[in-house]
Amino acid sequence: MNFRFIKTKDELLKKYLEGFYIFESGTADAQTEYIVFPSNHCVVSIYHNVRLHIESNKIHYSNSPGESVVSTVAIAFQKPLIGTYESGVREISFCFYPLGFNHFVDKDLSGLQRGGLQFFDYEEDFKAFISEILDETDETVLQEKIEAYWLRKFRDKDFSQLENALDMLNKTDLDISEIADKMGLSRQYLARMFTKHLCKTPSEFRKIFRFRKALQSFTSSRNLTHLTYDNLFYDQSHLIKDFQKLTGMSPKQFFKGNKSLNEGSVNWFFPD
Repeated sequence: MNFRFIKTKDELLKKYLEGFYIFESGTADAQTEYIVFPSNHCVVSIYHNVRLHIESNKIHYSNSPGESVVSTVAIAFQKPLIGTYESGVREISFCFYPLGFNHFVDKDLSGLQRGGLQFFDYEEDFKAFISEILDETDETVLQEKIEAYWLRKFRDKDFSQLENALDMLNKTDLDISEIADKMGLSRQYLARMFTKHLCKTPSEFRKIFRFRKALQSFTSSRNLTHLTYDNLFYDQSHLIKDFQKLTGMSPKQFFKGNKSLNEGSVNWFFPD
C-alpha cells in the first residue's frame, strides 16, 4: 500500500483543514484489511472507479472501472470501522479539525450525520471536482486544486463559545458541569451545542480526545502509567476501559498492531 499525508499550506484554511491523505492499495496483495478508530475529526473521502459496500461498521472497497465518483463522510462513530480494500483503489481523504467542517456547510453538522460512515452528497460541483483531482499525479498541482476548492466553499462562522469549551475540555480535568458554570451556561445547553456542531456529547468528545492524545504521545519506552497521567485519565483502569470501548482490544493488543502515520494523528490497525 502507499500512504502520503499532505498538510494544508494556506494560512486561512489550515485553521480548519489539517490536510489530506492519499491512499493507494497495492497490486501485490489481492486484499488489504485495516481498522480505524473513533476520532473527533471530520473526514470526507473521495473515490472513482470504485464500488463501496457499507454494512454497519464494515466497508468493502473494490476496483470497478466505469463506476461514477463516490464520496463518504465520517463524523460521529463510537466504535472501530473495518475496511477491506481490493487492489487498485485510490482514495483521497480530507481531514477537518473538530469544528472545521462546520465552516464549509450551510447546515448544522448534526444534519449531515446519521452515525458511522455514510455516503455523502456535498454540493453541486463536488462530483466534477472529484473527477478532476483523482487522476492528478502532480501532488503540487493536486494540493493547489484542493485548497482552492475548499477556500471557495469557506463560510465565516463564530464558534468562539464552543472553542472556549473545547479548550477547557482538552486542557483541564474540570468536569462538564464546572465547564458550563465557568461559561455561564447550563450543562444541557452546552450538550446541545456539542451535539449540534460536533455530533457528540461533551463526555464523548473528551473520551475520544484523551484516547487520541494517548496515541500521539505513545512510544515503546512509555508504559501505561505514563500514558494514564500524561493524558488526564483518572487511573490506569480508566485508560484500559476507554481503549477497550473505542478499539475493542486492550492497550497492549492495540499498540502491537497499530500503524501510526502523520506523527500519530492517523492510526490504522492491520490484523494478522
